[in-house]
Amino acid sequence: MYQYFTGSPDLRLGDVRPYTKLNSDEKVNFLEYEVVVRDLGKKSIEEIREVFTRINSTKYSLNAMEIHNARFDGAFKVFAEEITQHQFFEDHMVFRTNDIRRMGDMVFCLSVIITILSTYFNRDNELEDYLEKYNDEFPHADDVRKELSKTFGFIDKCQLPNSCRAWKKADLFTLLVEAHRALFKDKVDLNPQETGRRLAEFYERVDKVGAGVDEHDEVGRYYKASLQATNDRSSRITRGQVLRKVLLDEL
Repeated sequence: MYQYFTGSPDLRLGDVRPYTKLNSDEKVNFLEYEVVVRDLGKKSIEEIREVFTRINSTKYSLNAMEIHNARFDGAFKVFAEEITQHQFFEDHMVFRTNDIRRMGDMVFCLSVIITILSTYFNRDNELEDYLEKYNDEFPHADDVRKELSKTFGFIDKCQLPNSCRAWKKADLFTLLVEAHRALFKDKVDLNPQETGRRLAEFYERVDKVGAGVDEHDEVGRYYKASLQATNDRSSRITRGQVLRKVLLDEL
């Protein structure tokens, strides 16, 4: 655009009229055209070219997280990357190859971290705000790291089978958030064996709802919220409310 405006000889216009040949209205329209700008910071020219190659590819356009990744390289993103590498996710094969390739693992972990710092939110709405807010420093890193590590350990001790729906991303998201809340905000002393038994029975009932067998109201609410618009705030809240009752043995 700058080359077009300045009449650079390096810009090949073809049949496009040069700026100097536009009439007054056309020049005003050109100069007043709103352009969205993303500052890619200290990225190398090779990385910038890769960004534009992927943006302009009809088969592989950048998703929101990949754009965030190009914009932010600070403390909060680095911390989330560390969490994605936790052995817990590999042991339970939570993320598929395509999840990792398209940064779905980052979206998942960022969403978990932000939710335990605040509350349930809609889809990926809060990711950019938190990446920007904690780009320079993330002062909660040590506390969140310890708490998540203990939450992962607690869920492991529940010994849920690999076939359990708990390892589906929407279900695991809710389990991580609600187990963390019970352990660290409510200070509930959960027994992993008993909790694991209740969770396994609950998830079996959820699967039966899907098969049209069990019609229990609360279990049915959870199933619906895990099937439709799973990342909407309302669905996350519904799943959280029901699973909390399971964890506290109130269902």
